[in-house]
Amino acid sequence: MLTDIAGIHQRPGPAANSAFPLRSGAMTERFREQCLHHLDVEPSLTPSPLHRGTRPDVGGTDDPAVSAVEEWRAARNSYLTHRREIEPLWHAIPDWVKNWRGVYAGRTKSEDGDAVPILARTEETLQDCYDRRVLDSTTPEAAKRIESRRREALADLRLALAAEKGAFRAAGLPFDRHLEDDYWRGFRARIARAEAAVESAPASSASGIEARCRHAVQLIDELPSKDADEEIARHLRSVIMRIARDVADIVTD
Repeated sequence: MLTDIAGIHQRPGPAANSAFPLRSGAMTERFREQCLHHLDVEPSLTPSPLHRGTRPDVGGTDDPAVSAVEEWRAARNSYLTHRREIEPLWHAIPDWVKNWRGVYAGRTKSEDGDAVPILARTEETLQDCYDRRVLDSTTPEAAKRIESRRREALADLRLALAAEKGAFRAAGLPFDRHLEDDYWRGFRARIARAEAAVESAPASSASGIEARCRHAVQLIDELPSKDADEEIARHLRSVIMRIARDVADIVTD
């Protein structure tokens, strides 16, 4: 059955170059069905050592591929669990904080030529906008009025940021709104490292390939969900390619 899985990648045709964006793709479905059939119906037919000279599989704990998949699951679970814990705290945030987009700092032109307002959420953005407005002013009087508006806008921005920060702390959220991306970066970096390991770690036992197959099935099942994105599809393609290479090693060994 593993050789059949490898053959999926080897068959020519446009399906072999598809991006796996849809659950209905024939190639993705065939791979999922073969994985489930092999893992759940015929586990006893899977050979234990995959390569000559490798030690037999003992619980799968020494296989790099198994460890990589387990780390991916732990990293993803940690991220999703933390998101679920934090999500209810958003209900305690006042509506004005959720809807606040920044302080007016001028106007710019869109691609259609329409004038659109610039909303600054940081002092750096606000200062840059007002610096340009001062340079574009045609008279000293106009520049003076712009400087007066700058001071008012800067005071409004600082007051809004302080109130927003206080609202986040009162709700129990561990980050400020404009620092939210920085807060989650560590979680995403751990998942990215785990994905790279799953795609590159060599399978030294049957458990290694089985772990990758189960991992691929899980990714396929997530494709129709709202949380699925291009990164999941890319990771799925890489995992399937890695499984095909591992199986090819068995065939040629």
